[in-house]
Amino acid sequence: MDISDFNVVLLTLDSLPYTLAQTSSDLYLNSICELKEAETHGTYTYPAHHSFFLGILPRLTQHDQLYLGQYKQIWRSALSRKSDTVVAMTFDDKNILNYYKKKGHDVV
Repeated sequence: MDISDFNVVLLTLDSLPYTLAQTSSDLYLNSICELKEAETHGTYTYPAHHSFFLGILPRLTQHDQLYLGQYKQIWRSALSRKSDTVVAMTFDDKNILNYYKKKGHDVV
């Protein structure tokens, strides 16, 4: 399976604690996706969100949780340092947005 052929929506919510997201009736997040507790690599909003586009998504805090049922990471830049982490897709561009543009996807 090449997940780069799928449409992707990456939605970031700043400062939304996992426990609040689980219980909030205003957000309706549970009705559109499965929530997973994760933490970013950055300590502030900008570096954390910027890292997403470089292929570094938040790391899942529960060791038994996986993205797409089998991956610790969904995508990872081939330009990043080596890792033993199994990823669903490795991209070979400077960021995920450029990669998807070159594949013919609309990127906003």
